[in-house]
Amino acid sequence: MKENYIHLEWDTTFFGFGVARIVQAEMDDDQLSETLKFLRDNNYRMVYWQIAADQYESAKIAQIHGGFWVDEKVTYIKNLIDMADFRKASAYTPFPYLEKTPESAMIKLAIQSGEHSRFRNDSKFPSELFDKLFTCWIMRSVVKEIAWEVLVVKEGNDLLGLITLGVKGERADIGLLAVADYARGKGIGSVLVADADKRFAESGYALAQVVTQRSNLGACKLYESCGYQIENIENVFHFWL
Repeated sequence: MKENYIHLEWDTTFFGFGVARIVQAEMDDDQLSETLKFLRDNNYRMVYWQIAADQYESAKIAQIHGGFWVDEKVTYIKNLIDMADFRKASAYTPFPYLEKTPESAMIKLAIQSGEHSRFRNDSKFPSELFDKLFTCWIMRSVVKEIAWEVLVVKEGNDLLGLITLGVKGERADIGLLAVADYARGKGIGSVLVADADKRFAESGYALAQVVTQRSNLGACKLYESCGYQIENIENVFHFWL
């Protein structure tokens, strides 16, 4: 049974209840039923399962067993080698955020960035935990715990947008990206992505990646316009036990 799932220590501690992720890519009805029963009996309350978009039978089985489809997760990648120029012509110039504590506007943008996330889409996930999760994300990013750079665009004292730069495996990784509602349509998202790509390349990364939601049409359009291409798509299910 143990090989079917992994215990998620950080999620469990942060949320205050047992959280696990099923790691077996495909399961039949009996396997999933047995796994969920085992996890329920061992005091897990929430379980994630990510399956390939073309695994229709597994998706059907997940729903039969109470799985709530919360996300069509899209991973985009971009080859950074031999790119001549990453910068976009713009009146706005991103710069590193150097403070160790995020200002209130950054926290608002971080929470805004999660509006299409699986945690927001899950009606059973407590809203206060959603806000807490994305607040924690930006707090851990500015102290460079889960990001090595946070870039912002400002106009005077107004924060227009932000992006966090990190690493996953051997790839550069875009974590959070958000543009203030009142600043949209000015190309700020494109400038932030272009500057992130430039910094990734200068740091020696050959590939950059970003994960978003298929339902977040604006984000998908932005990344595709910046030269990112879809690598894979997964369906994500949440089970509440």
